[in-house]
Amino acid sequence: IIRRFSISVNNTGFYNIHDLNITTYAEDPAGEVISKPSTSLVPFIIKGSTSNVTHNLILNFSDIVSRRLHHLIFNDTVLNQFWSVSAKIAGVMPISIRINTTIDWKAPLSNFSVSNPSFEADTATVSITLENHSPLTVTTSITLELYSEEGVLLGSTLLSVYAPPGYYHREIT
Repeated sequence: IIRRFSISVNNTGFYNIHDLNITTYAEDPAGEVISKPSTSLVPFIIKGSTSNVTHNLILNFSDIVSRRLHHLIFNDTVLNQFWSVSAKIAGVMPISIRINTTIDWKAPLSNFSVSNPSFEADTATVSITLENHSPLTVTTSITLELYSEEGVLLGSTLLSVYAPPGYYHREIT
């Protein structure tokens, strides 16, 4: 997921700005860093001019899955975003600011549930429900396995799920 920011720096000061560095990263509510720092650099902004910068904050969905941050897959939340901006005025006077903001996170498998199991002869039936609140299209497979009370695998099936943003999915299988 890429969050793109268009930043315009209007240097109305008396001196040139050197080495403008904009760095951002995001954390979940528990303080777990969920994005690698994203950095945009502008080497020089002449006094009296404007520089436009496109800055991207990248949230890698594969990293979220591999780091077992499952709460972000199933639950909407608010993420903390941290900004650090630094530069040198006239090439010699360093300045820096730090800003904390928030980002609404919308879960791709919100309200995921498996319910209403029933058994008849050699057939098991369950209901699967999910809502895709995220801006991503979810394409995934879900493996359902049925075990006996003794822990013996009785059967399994593979379900394909395709859920574009805003999609509500309910399947009985």
